[in-house]
Amino acid sequence: MLSTSVKTTISAQASRSIHKVMQEVNTELARVHKTIKESINHEQYIHATNFVEQYISYTSLWNMKFSYNLESPEVALVQLLHLDYIFKHELPTAFTKEREAFDKMHQLFHEYTPYSDELIEKRKQKMLNYIDNQL
Repeated sequence: MLSTSVKTTISAQASRSIHKVMQEVNTELARVHKTIKESINHEQYIHATNFVEQYISYTSLWNMKFSYNLESPEVALVQLLHLDYIFKHELPTAFTKEREAFDKMHQLFHEYTPYSDELIEKRKQKMLNYIDNQL
């Protein structure tokens, strides 16, 4: 049986690993946002953006900064939801490289996320309801 200090060390290492992965996911998703920024109609996505920015501290979705945001699984989740929403409303042939990066980060997020599929779906529905109520 593992001692409490060993369990704490293992738990701390796992936590750091999750934060590193979330930093990778958030950094790449922020890069994708910056890449598509000039090629989309921001007005079309203003409500989705406003919803997502409720979860981002001290900066904007389009210019992600601060380690708190970059290490946050919550920020990664809302960035994924935002990009998914945009990509579903753009031509399927647009942003091929960005969609590939999105798919890779989506998969990586799901491998390390502390969130259940149910919670992710609820958050997605909450965003869609928010958008619908703003129209």
